[in-house]
Amino acid sequence: MIMNRRSFACGIAASAAALRSFGEADAQTAPTPVEIAIISGSGSEVLQVAAVKFAPKDGLAVKLQQFGNTSDLAQAVAAGRTPFGQLGMATVIPAIARSANFVVVAASAYAFKDKSGHSWATNNLVVRDDGTIKTVADLKGKTIAVSDLGSTFNYLIRGYLLANKIDPDRDLKIIGVNYPQMPGALLTNQVDAAVMTTGGYFASLKRSPVKIISSAPDWMSQVPIDAFAVLLVNKDYAKANRDVIVRFVKCMVLAFDALSDDAQNHGGQLDRETLMQTTGQSEAEVTAIVKQFDYYPHLKDVTQQPGEVPLKAFEYYDDLLVKAKQVDARLPAAAAIDSSYLREAYKLLGRSWHNP
Repeated sequence: MIMNRRSFACGIAASAAALRSFGEADAQTAPTPVEIAIISGSGSEVLQVAAVKFAPKDGLAVKLQQFGNTSDLAQAVAAGRTPFGQLGMATVIPAIARSANFVVVAASAYAFKDKSGHSWATNNLVVRDDGTIKTVADLKGKTIAVSDLGSTFNYLIRGYLLANKIDPDRDLKIIGVNYPQMPGALLTNQVDAAVMTTGGYFASLKRSPVKIISSAPDWMSQVPIDAFAVLLVNKDYAKANRDVIVRFVKCMVLAFDALSDDAQNHGGQLDRETLMQTTGQSEAEVTAIVKQFDYYPHLKDVTQQPGEVPLKAFEYYDDLLVKAKQVDARLPAAAAIDSSYLREAYKLLGRSWHNP
């Protein structure tokens, strides 16, 4: 076959056009990166399931970036170094009150007491089971560990202590200890009590006798459901990437559904697999955790929709922070929460949305 110069040139041009077309198509189908900052050792099952099970189908490549404390995480999201972050509401409210450049778009985990009075808590006040501390009254003169002095659980435990006539500034000492270090700090007598995750409790229990003397829903008993962790987004990122946020929030709603169905109909298999991946613990260890902390099937006992931020819980934190002099005045929910992303996500899922 003889090819003249013109034919050769046309062939090269056609090949180049085909390569360009392939490159453009490939670029169009490349997943959108989504980086979410989380606290090391904290609960993130909803985010994990959303990232692994649903986000890839929506063209999103999600990476969870671990931070050691709440202050560094909040600063990273406010500065846009990490566009998304998961934090407790009591950490978020003072930051937004001081003009931090982020907004809450959804709740990423809940804790509550169900109708039977059972506590479906994520964090617990744990002590050594040596008879020294039997009730909250025995905490006077002791040292309590919280994950960070700016964390939600610091403010919650302070409020709980005050309600039990214990001054958290005068009657005891509260210090910051990262979640992974809490079991060691408790068992080596560096602290007398620790507000630790359920995973931390079981890690401690494997090494020495410990017990739970109180848990998160006890610390805000008048609120039926607590958005103890929320998803926040950098405002500048939100202006340019609304579609990405809506798609990921949709994945979170599906993750809530999947975890609830898993707990009710499949014995918590998905939850166990997720915890094994995130904690590195064995199936037997994770099974014990799931039995202790398995609230998804009980979400039917409350009225919140998956992902919705409970406004009563928000108001509770707001009042608590004013009393603790962490904010000068109450922050309107509209200044901190933008539910429009969740509303759009529900619409994409073909579901109705009721106003909170």
